Amino acid sequence: MEIKCNEVGFSDENVRAFCGIRKSTKKNQAGFIGAKSIFKVAKRVTIQSKGYSFELDRDRLLGMITPYWRTDLGPDSGWTTMRLELIDDEQFSVLQSQLFEIRHTVLLFLRKLAKLTIDDGAIFSASKTLEGNVIQLETTISSAGHRATTTIHRYLRVAQTIAIAEDADKRAGQKHTEIILAFPLNTKNEPISQPGQMVHAFLPLRSVGFRFLLQADFLTAANREDILVDRNWNVAIRDAVASAFVAAINEFKTIPTLKLTWLLFLPRTNNVVHPFFAPIVTSIISKLQAMRIVWGSNDKYALPLLCRQAGKYISSDDGEPLIPSAHSHFTYISRLYPSDVIPLLAVLGVKEMQYDDFLDRLEEMHRKDAFTNQRLEWFEDVCDKVLTYGTSRKRNPALVDESRVRRLPLARRRDGSWSACESSKTSSFVFDRDTSSFPTGLDIEVVSHVGLGLRHQQVLRLLGVRDVNINIVVDKILTIHRSSMRLQEADILTHLKYLFQHRYTHHRPNLSTTIRLLDAAGMTAHGSELYMERPSARSSDINLGELLTSPARFIRSSLLLCPPATSYDHKWRDWFHTALGVATSPRLTSSGQPSTEFLQLIESLRLTQPSQLLELLKESWTEMMDQLASLDSGSHSRRQFLSYMRQLELTCTNGAVAPLSSTYLLNSSLRPFETSDMLLLPVSGTTADWSFLRECGVTMDVNAAFFLKRLQSLARASTTPVSLETLEEIYRQLESRFHDIPSEIRTAFAREKLIFADGAWRPLNNFVWDGPSILTIKRKLKILYPHFEALFQKHLGVKDATDDVVADELRRFAAKHANNTLHQPAIDRLRGLLAFGSETVQHIETGTLTDWTAGLRHSAIFPMRVPDAKEVRLASVDSAAFYVPDPTGVLADIFAKKVPFLDLDPGNVLRMQPLLARFGIDNLRIDRFVEESVIIDEKSLELAVQTNHFDARETAFYMHRLPLLERLYYYKTEKLLPVLRARVVDVQSINVTYTLNGRPGDSISSTADCKVIVHDGTLIVFLTGSLDAHDRRNYPVAYAIIEALAMRNDDATVVRSILHDSERDVEHSLKYAGVHQMPEGLKQTFDLAADEESDGDMENRVDDVFDHDTVSSPGSSANRRARKARLHANQPSVTGPVDDLQKYVNSDEGNQELQHIVRCAMQNNLRPATQMVAPMITPPPPLFNQSIGNEPRVTSSLDEYESMQAARVGYLGEHFVFSLLQNQLPNFGAENWTSPLRVHAGYESFIGSEDADFEYADEQSVLTRMLFPKSIELFNATPNYFIEVKATSGSRSTPFTMYHRQLEQALHTSQCQSVEPTPSRIYVLFRVSNIGVGRSPDYTILANPHDLLSRGILRISSAKVDLRISATNA
Repeated sequence: MEIKCNEVGFSDENVRAFCGIRKSTKKNQAGFIGAKSIFKVAKRVTIQSKGYSFELDRDRLLGMITPYWRTDLGPDSGWTTMRLELIDDEQFSVLQSQLFEIRHTVLLFLRKLAKLTIDDGAIFSASKTLEGNVIQLETTISSAGHRATTTIHRYLRVAQTIAIAEDADKRAGQKHTEIILAFPLNTKNEPISQPGQMVHAFLPLRSVGFRFLLQADFLTAANREDILVDRNWNVAIRDAVASAFVAAINEFKTIPTLKLTWLLFLPRTNNVVHPFFAPIVTSIISKLQAMRIVWGSNDKYALPLLCRQAGKYISSDDGEPLIPSAHSHFTYISRLYPSDVIPLLAVLGVKEMQYDDFLDRLEEMHRKDAFTNQRLEWFEDVCDKVLTYGTSRKRNPALVDESRVRRLPLARRRDGSWSACESSKTSSFVFDRDTSSFPTGLDIEVVSHVGLGLRHQQVLRLLGVRDVNINIVVDKILTIHRSSMRLQEADILTHLKYLFQHRYTHHRPNLSTTIRLLDAAGMTAHGSELYMERPSARSSDINLGELLTSPARFIRSSLLLCPPATSYDHKWRDWFHTALGVATSPRLTSSGQPSTEFLQLIESLRLTQPSQLLELLKESWTEMMDQLASLDSGSHSRRQFLSYMRQLELTCTNGAVAPLSSTYLLNSSLRPFETSDMLLLPVSGTTADWSFLRECGVTMDVNAAFFLKRLQSLARASTTPVSLETLEEIYRQLESRFHDIPSEIRTAFAREKLIFADGAWRPLNNFVWDGPSILTIKRKLKILYPHFEALFQKHLGVKDATDDVVADELRRFAAKHANNTLHQPAIDRLRGLLAFGSETVQHIETGTLTDWTAGLRHSAIFPMRVPDAKEVRLASVDSAAFYVPDPTGVLADIFAKKVPFLDLDPGNVLRMQPLLARFGIDNLRIDRFVEESVIIDEKSLELAVQTNHFDARETAFYMHRLPLLERLYYYKTEKLLPVLRARVVDVQSINVTYTLNGRPGDSISSTADCKVIVHDGTLIVFLTGSLDAHDRRNYPVAYAIIEALAMRNDDATVVRSILHDSERDVEHSLKYAGVHQMPEGLKQTFDLAADEESDGDMENRVDDVFDHDTVSSPGSSANRRARKARLHANQPSVTGPVDDLQKYVNSDEGNQELQHIVRCAMQNNLRPATQMVAPMITPPPPLFNQSIGNEPRVTSSLDEYESMQAARVGYLGEHFVFSLLQNQLPNFGAENWTSPLRVHAGYESFIGSEDADFEYADEQSVLTRMLFPKSIELFNATPNYFIEVKATSGSRSTPFTMYHRQLEQALHTSQCQSVEPTPSRIYVLFRVSNIGVGRSPDYTILANPHDLLSRGILRISSAKVDLRISATNA
């Protein structure tokens, strides 16, 4: 690196100082190593200056302080040259980067340095020239291959010498130093305001955020990276910067471009980033605020705090202040200030005039009488400011400081004077656009609008000044009349005339309660308080003035006699009535009652002169109705008045006094019905004249009201004999005419006793339409008046009694028989009530019926038979001093003489089980407290079970049914059946000893017909000869099995089915009870061989069982072999046909047939069902009728279903119906297919009770309307459908099978069994024919098949049908 400077050159002293240590030649600088710091980057330095040429070499001994003279170097005339041989390339890079950062501003503060050139490949040069205090720096940058670029920089340089205290560390003996500020300018000498200017200590140090350059002799760290902030020297320099800045202001004022812009050099607090220099900002601002430095609009300098910017709030559009300076306490700043200087003036305390200041100055002008002598244009500008800045920004603007603006004289009167729009002086101000005259006695100020600008007028309007119009005058009149109780008659008359003249222009409600008139005595009163005679002549000679007495007041006649013109006389009087509310008829109150004077009039006439009272009502009725209609509560008040009139009693023609609602107006319609006791009104004339009396309840026509009155008259004359024929005729008329006066009829029946029953008139709440047979508390109208269902149930809302009425019946029974012995009729009645209540428990548990049992838990409602007294008394659950009979009745009979029992038929114990459980007494059954000791053929039970002699045939049957019993047991107890075999043993006798509660003294011995025990995995059934063939597989044995297996008694029906019915019917019973197949892994293998017999013998017994089985299980020998094979294989059903069917479905043949079936279904529409009768009241015809033509017949044969072809046909038939219904019914899908065959269509197995092949809730009545299009009763019905499919490949008349379960299901949904007006469940058969082999299937829909059987449309064709008498009809 080479450094050259055209200085004077080294002297001998300089050479010694350069080479020595602490030998500096600077003033007051002892130095230290001085120039030796150069060896931090260089290993050798060579110097040529004047005649000296030497080098210093750090690698030589003492080479950094001992010069090595270079005689080989010639002199470099006029230059001092230093050449540095750098230590390495890294040092070169460091120096190069530092040279790159050298700025042109180094020339500003170096007195002797005028030009600087740096050549590091690109040449940078900077030079300075002086123009007084303005320094111009010119920088040029050039490089090879590029044009040189030159930049001009200008600075205003201001220097100030300051006195400073000595600092012993660095500036010993120095008492003064110089501070230089340099302000950057552009070429036009305009300020460049940028916050990044540098602080210099002869050379640049850093930027601290000033907008001017600062040079001072700051003490810096050795590396010159920053100022030493803790040195007093530096603090003194910093504190003097503000004075230097203030001193520069005089220079600013001399340069025109800086006179109003120099404030841009003002430092900002937010820009100064060095905390040491931050106090300079506040110091400068503080000094400036105390100086006259702000150029005012008066061309003088002023203190900042005494200056104001006129701003937008008080300046006109041309910028001139609207407030003259004479009325302002401040100097306005010059309008010549640039916009970017204004915020800096605000920093110094120059504020902008605000809207409040604007109003203050306007008020001062008003106080000094300088406001109203301004030009109208000035008023327009002032009002513009008020509208712009003094109104709220809303859809409907309002003045923010309205009270202050209202005090300003902005309203110009028609005489040229000015007025403030203050309401305290005048309540209304109006423009004189309308030259109409004003009524007297009004306080209105008229304002001239001539010459006023639009903005001026807008402000006046916001202050309430409006155009003169009728509404303003009317409002003023109304205001005066509302607020003043004393008005002069002359003023009132002018007000009335003005209102009358403009009656079609102004629309003001409630003038009758606003405008004050005068009564006959000269007292003020509203029109609503006064009367006058009707303007038009009345049809009768009625004079209100003569009829109405005090407190009635009449209007002053002078007001009526002074219309605006003679031609207006009639309209003038009408206007008093219609607009001002002066009454011409008796007045009513707001509640719909007659006024006090009207009540006095009514009382004076109703008994002695009823005809005159009725005439007055006729003349006044329309007006009185108008009075009520004008009220806010018009409809309510009208009802109140009519109610009063209906109850108003007056004298009738026969001398009787009766309310109007009970009277008649005799005319040609009523004359045929006239009787001597009929209450006729004393009036004459046509019916049309008196039609208003209908509203008062007066009967004039033969209509519903007439017959209602007749009924009421009959009921009130309770001693008069009643003709049932007459009564039914009245009920019939009321039913047919009900909709004429529905509310009146309902009210009458609700309030009066209008139903005749059992020789007396009774209220409606004593009746129900229909109800359970147990009902005695209320009477059933369906029995009393069966032909008037529409009147009582539909119109009057008489409901059917719900099942929870049993609670009231039980309470009534308990109250009647408390503490009394019950006789048999009462016992039967109570049993019936409890049995009925038990049937309702399931509805309580499902939430469809109120829990009526809750209120009876502490009531004595149960019949208890006392053993000693042999009588039956009532007992409560709380006492629990009785036992419940066992279902067989055996134990109850045995202990009847020892302990009290609930007096129930043992056969009904199970039926009563839900009710007993509800009351928590089902655990009191006697069989749960009795221990038994069994002796069989004089052997103990332990010995009897060891016998090897048993009935092989019966044993085989029981063994065969064990898998079915196992299924029931598993799904009821969730346990495996504890037996693996069964034995049936015939015995001579079974003797049982019963012990109650373990007390031997309470033991009773008896005999039994059967006994079942579980011993060592064997179910042993002991049967005596007293049981016939039927009972050996019936309920006695079923109950014994349940007892032995500890199952529930309500499983007896299914156990009995397992013992008694065919396998297929048993399957249906199990499914109906929710019992499914057991998991394969849990099925047990049952022993089929007896101890003494071989397997072959047992097989023969099994064959014998099924060859001679009397149970309904028909089939061929092949069927029996299949059953025997299943028995040996311990499989519950045959799976072969199912597997074959699945193979068929998956085959091409099956797939093609299925696609054909689906296409046919999609092309079909649902047909109406075969005739279905409406709900029957009488029992249906005999079940077995003659067949009708070639209709389908029902057969019990199972052959079709047990063949492979039948399985295929059955599946295809169900799929046909599924596709048919899915295509036409909403929300019909796989979830509605409840048949096991659905799995072959790819759906999951159905889980649940299989009550039919398909189940569908017809919530939108779509299926119902398709099946029964002509049934009005079913048009909106939404029943649940149970659809069974019977398919055949043959014709429609081919017999089909219905199983016992299906017939039961059809019976339960039969319409002759239903008590509902519309069915909730409908059982439907789809008879699908011509299925298979590519034929197009056909179908017939048979709804309600049980009814179709009874009517002969379906026919049973089997050779044998097993029948039994239903237990419910036994």
